[in-house]
Amino acid sequence: GFDYLVIVDFQVTSGGDAESKNEQEIFEFPWVVYDIESKQVVDEKQIFVKPTLHLDLVDEQTTTLLEDAGTLQQAVQEFNDYVYRSFIALNKDF
Repeated sequence: GFDYLVIVDFQVTSGGDAESKNEQEIFEFPWVVYDIESKQVVDEKQIFVKPTLHLDLVDEQTTTLLEDAGTLQQAVQEFNDYVYRSFIALNKDF
């Protein structure tokens, strides 16, 4: 079995018209690590991603958070590095 669950909950841009719905972009790449044995969240991370198509499709507060955000590629690489460091290199099942 598994010792941990890594739960990812992407947040995406959303617009009112059909065209913008087809162009949704991830703007938040958060995850939590849940320890199955202890039944507790043991780690969490939140990475913001700057949309490249429609920054205007997020609310004003979120737009402020995204001003210094990196790319989706950078977020995926950070997640990959985290999984490697925290699980694969330590032979932990997830």
